[in-house]
Amino acid sequence: MFSYAISDEDLRALAQGASLFTVMEPRTDLDSLALPQDPYLECLPMNYLFMMDSAVWGMTGHRGSLFSGQSVDGAMTAFAYTNTAPVYAVLRHQSFAESLRSGSVSARVMHLRMYERFQFTVRDDMELLWTSTHHDPVETDAVRAAIQSGARLKAVLVLPDGLTVQAPVHIPYYRTGSGHFDISTVPDLAPQFFVQSQTLVSELHAVHPELLNPDSLSDRGLTLSAPSMPVSFDMFSDGTYADPGMKQSGTRSAYLSFSLYAHKPSRQSRQTHRINS
Repeated sequence: MFSYAISDEDLRALAQGASLFTVMEPRTDLDSLALPQDPYLECLPMNYLFMMDSAVWGMTGHRGSLFSGQSVDGAMTAFAYTNTAPVYAVLRHQSFAESLRSGSVSARVMHLRMYERFQFTVRDDMELLWTSTHHDPVETDAVRAAIQSGARLKAVLVLPDGLTVQAPVHIPYYRTGSGHFDISTVPDLAPQFFVQSQTLVSELHAVHPELLNPDSLSDRGLTLSAPSMPVSFDMFSDGTYADPGMKQSGTRSAYLSFSLYAHKPSRQSRQTHRINS
């Protein structure tokens, strides 16, 4: 199967904390391969999601020290996939601080036909602990229990402009006296075209339209210096949040909604669909 579509049902599930993965079989007939390879499948978790209406970008999160032969590449690398165009991006920066200073991240945009097969897979693997749309700020016993049990947590934040961000929780803070809680997400960097997909499509159309052709088999990509944005949020059960700029100024704004989820035990999670064998 080859499809980068995400169904309306799965879009609703992602907005409610479900997890997104890419499942793919890379092509092994590319001239760019240094050595022939046997066919294989691979899967990547999209640890961060950026959703505006029906447009979705998912990102693995940046990791460093990729080994290549006898050398070590210390650059921070992430992979990102979208349902807005038949492309994916390999994101790289040398350090978080350097990218914050430069305001940019390197994005190598490639055609999805680098894969013989590709599809998004959604897993119903999260349990809702608390949501601002249904719970009182101090009805937080489930949050306290999850923190005490060491559960892995995920946050879904809907910003005032309608952007929905799904991100892993870095540190949760439960205020035992008041019952209020707040969380910080795992900090990372993302290109701004995650939330402005049409800007990327317009640039590709102008300089490399072949990347937008769904049937293209080209393995020639395009490297961009993309304006970046820090991805780091503090979210509070009192109805407010702070992004990196607000943190610097000591201010907060009201979110449209904030929901906190915990990973279900493996036996309770369910895959909504699987790649065809």
